[in-house]
Amino acid sequence: MNFVSQPVTTTDATTISGWAYEPPYDFYNMGAGDESTSELLSGSYRTVKSTNGDVIGFYCVGESAQVPAGHEAGAYPAQPDVVDFGIGMQPELTGQGLGTEFLSDVLNEIVHDHPSADIRLTVATFNKRAIRLYQRFGFQPGTEFEHNGVTFQVMIRPAGDLLWIRRATAEDEQYLHPWLADSRDCVGAIGHEPFRREDFVEWMDADDQRLWVLESESSPVGYGEVWIDDEGGDAEPAHLVVAPDQRGRGLGAALARYRAAGFEEMTELPDWWPREYVWMRRPNNRNDTMRGRPPNGKRRLSYRTNR
Repeated sequence: MNFVSQPVTTTDATTISGWAYEPPYDFYNMGAGDESTSELLSGSYRTVKSTNGDVIGFYCVGESAQVPAGHEAGAYPAQPDVVDFGIGMQPELTGQGLGTEFLSDVLNEIVHDHPSADIRLTVATFNKRAIRLYQRFGFQPGTEFEHNGVTFQVMIRPAGDLLWIRRATAEDEQYLHPWLADSRDCVGAIGHEPFRREDFVEWMDADDQRLWVLESESSPVGYGEVWIDDEGGDAEPAHLVVAPDQRGRGLGAALARYRAAGFEEMTELPDWWPREYVWMRRPNNRNDTMRGRPPNGKRRLSYRTNR
């Protein structure tokens, strides 16, 4: 799903203030009324919409993203290069796997506007789902404080050499040509060689492929896709490529994390498969179904190692 953001309109404010979450997330209900509408129209909020114009969520920056009681606890020390932000998603869309892409888009905008700033947020500690998401984006736990029986935690993502993911654009084709210049790298990543412009155009045009670029300090360092097969219930990471001069920066550790997530190495490989690459598959299980994933879904990936 593609997102766009814009300043909150009166119609948006009325819609968002009327959202009602299921317990225990009803803690985040704003409550319809003039006070909530005025807050949303204060200038620090932006509505996040789909390209069809549907309201997906919102985000805010500055003091609007802080919990006032946190000031008494010293949770928000005065720092020149810190940006506070908060997010909210349409209740019916929560728990559907959209959080990663939604947060990625929001953070991309904030980092674009404040490239040298640390990014700070405040989250209720009972919201484990949100905390896990923030941790995947590099946020680190900080001060905790209580207010009205609820414990809050401040989390900070430092500015600096952090890996960053964004959706790929047509201009990103230029990076793949030198990254895939080696024939074995090319075959291992995309199944044939050489890499051609037509390959990238085909990937960009495919409705069932999501293209991503990994950046470090605003420079592309990697590329990958997720293929979605709704009919077969399949989600497959594919065409994973790392810039040659960036290899050896922890790919083995990442591979170990995939194994911990349930991926198993496949032993029956085609003859052309480069042996310095591992092909892994994650079989479906009950937990996938419980999390709203396709009931017959399997996940597969290939990843380079230093064998």
